[in-house]
Amino acid sequence: MWWGNRASRRQAAAAGATKRKAAVFPATAGPKLGEKSPVPSARVAEEFPTEREAAHNTKSRRRTHHDLGPKWHKDYSEIDQHCGRVLLIDFVKQDASKSSIRRVAAQEIYDIQDLRKVYKNPERNNEAILRVFHVQNADWAARYLLRKFNIHNRDDLVGTDFGRYVKHRRPERRGGKPFMSGKTWKVQYDPWRGISKTSFSADYLKPYAVPDPMNRCDDDGFKMMELNRFDDQDNPTHGYDVYVQRISCYIQHKQVTAEPPPSDMDITNPYLSDAQIDGAFGDTPKEYIPRLNTLDNGNTVIIFDNSHSGTLDNTLIPPRQTWEARWRRLPFFLAFESRDLVATDDELAYHCTRIILEDIFKVISGTWDTLLDLAYDHVSILEDKIYEQPADETRAPELWANSNLWLKMEKLMFLHIDIIKELKTRLRDLTDDMERDDTWLDGTPGDFDRLSNLITEDLIKPTKNLISLLYQSVSIRDSRQNIRLSVSSMCHTCGV
Repeated sequence: MWWGNRASRRQAAAAGATKRKAAVFPATAGPKLGEKSPVPSARVAEEFPTEREAAHNTKSRRRTHHDLGPKWHKDYSEIDQHCGRVLLIDFVKQDASKSSIRRVAAQEIYDIQDLRKVYKNPERNNEAILRVFHVQNADWAARYLLRKFNIHNRDDLVGTDFGRYVKHRRPERRGGKPFMSGKTWKVQYDPWRGISKTSFSADYLKPYAVPDPMNRCDDDGFKMMELNRFDDQDNPTHGYDVYVQRISCYIQHKQVTAEPPPSDMDITNPYLSDAQIDGAFGDTPKEYIPRLNTLDNGNTVIIFDNSHSGTLDNTLIPPRQTWEARWRRLPFFLAFESRDLVATDDELAYHCTRIILEDIFKVISGTWDTLLDLAYDHVSILEDKIYEQPADETRAPELWANSNLWLKMEKLMFLHIDIIKELKTRLRDLTDDMERDDTWLDGTPGDFDRLSNLITEDLIKPTKNLISLLYQSVSIRDSRQNIRLSVSSMCHTCGV
């Protein structure tokens, strides 16, 4: 297949990419870069359309189209892409009528004042059985929520270093290059607050279309790789820059039956009582000790979602698109799936949390699929270059560089697989008080195993074959040259 012309190889590459997509995603209109058609979560009965259907006749074109998605109070064009945003979704308690359809309250927040107002409304806070925060490029919101949920507490009894990962929203750099990492945190029980909590953080790769050369800015050290693509005339060109971004998530579960705080004299209460208002700080001004009644102790999921460019559209979960709209309707889907799933408030909070976490990893999986499609085209272009001149030694550095990048991608994929395996255990321990047999992230490991196999078969092995071909061709060329030199030397010696 590789010795045909460039057009045939391009068609084969496109067919291979289409085949990989068709295995996971339904045949829909082409998604934007970084966004995949959603795969339905477990126990969800239906999906709503993400794009409008084409009109079938002139009369229908004139008719006003009613958007079936949830409504938003502010036009998207009015949003400042660089100011940061928080989407707050409150799943409301069941009313006295015991209706199977639950109310969901959603609010977009763009400054710290509006975020503080949320906790000044006690009626709203008491009604929420599950609260979801989607924090996008909003450092001001992250700092506030870290304190509101006591996430960045230095006390080992109730705190972890997860807050440090949230504050450093960009990945680490080693030797001037981005260093990709990921981690899960063990479940912590806080008897004073009546909650258990866990969290995870993962770096991932996000492709950006190359801007116009006149508007291109200098590399800031977080670019992982450059990928070539085919332009409209099937000519290879620099198409994408791939950057490392970070997604972090905090999960808090309110215990159904809270255990009393320990009475051991060696374990001191890490919180202040209402009478100790003047002692909000410890021995040093930097040692903040929170008051128990100021913390949010309910069921909560906080998603810290940051983009390299600082714009909202380039985050892992873009605003107002399929996934956010879906989360606003989770009780609706659950009610039509089975009435047993929403029998109690605790059950609703449990299932909504489970589905949201599954969706987060489905978005990461979709981002991987997009990246692998682009990398597949990049390898096809590389094959064109090598097969045209197999003995061109100047291609060796490029081949070794690409081989190194594919191995880094494989290492990141293994890291994501390890995070999923650890998180399945963490989440089961988080809700052990509910005594449920449901499996967390049930279908997620299979998706990532498939992606890991694609990295090996579509990137690593073809590049190894190109390296082998290059060195074999160079060896054959050098052998021929040595034979010619030997024959020429013999002829010269014999006087021929």
